[in-house]
Amino acid sequence: MSSPIKSNLQNTRKAIQPDIESALIDGVGLGHRSTLYGSVKSYQKLDEPAIVSSLFQYSLPEIQRVLNFYLNQTGVTAQIQGYFCHQRPIVTWNGAPKNPELGDLFVVHMHYDDNLSVYMNSLLLQAKVSTAKGDTTNVGKGDQHQLHLYEKWPKFDYAKPQKIVGRDVTPKKAFDGAQYLLLHGNLKQYGTHQINGFKNNTSFNIAQASGSLKIDNPLSKALLDFLSGDTGQQFYDTKHPKYSEWCKVCWDLLLDDSSYNATKVNRINEPRLLNFKLSALPISTVIIQTGLINLPQQFD
Repeated sequence: MSSPIKSNLQNTRKAIQPDIESALIDGVGLGHRSTLYGSVKSYQKLDEPAIVSSLFQYSLPEIQRVLNFYLNQTGVTAQIQGYFCHQRPIVTWNGAPKNPELGDLFVVHMHYDDNLSVYMNSLLLQAKVSTAKGDTTNVGKGDQHQLHLYEKWPKFDYAKPQKIVGRDVTPKKAFDGAQYLLLHGNLKQYGTHQINGFKNNTSFNIAQASGSLKIDNPLSKALLDFLSGDTGQQFYDTKHPKYSEWCKVCWDLLLDDSSYNATKVNRINEPRLLNFKLSALPISTVIIQTGLINLPQQFD
């Protein structure tokens, strides 16, 4: 099913994409500058969690502003709120050599129509920093357990924050709902984050899970594809006939109200569900009209 706002985006995609790209790179820059206010009082090199946290903290409000600048002309309102899931939850399965995190970033699009029915799309992202100069980058030996999860989807349990048995996601192969977020290594160092980055002239890419990750899909484009319903995985309320194991995973993440730390960008004990405006919906949540949905229990 295509997104209800796909037609609203068609005529403005070419204008929106570069603005989203600018919001992404500016967010990392703000993350670097925030290190000046820490105890060291100097620009610090950012690690992967700090880069993702910077996008989460600084880029999303600007992307919301960009979307509303264009979408408001078509009668659509966008609201984006943030959720950070690095190292939480941790999953395991029978024979797993190492327990991976479920993902680094979870993106959800929710659209409510006049009848209060809801369209929901999801995208779980595993971040990977790379300085690849070609068309692909390989998943290292130390990250094969994460790749196995995204490529094979074995029946898994939550090992942390609490032991919950049984999530059996299908299909048992790589799919659009869970992909890799490729971040260029220049993002770590203040100043160099403004360099073109990968071969396709961006420091942010999305890639399908594979041992050799293709560098050909800019995050700015992927976000618009996602909002159009051309990528990602739809999910549903508990009462919907299509409620599935993937839906359970999505609600597991949406209802986690714990906190996270990202000390390099001075974020201590922050709520994982950041309330930029009204509600406590997850990252990249787009609300056209508010409505009621039945929420299952956390990790049910």
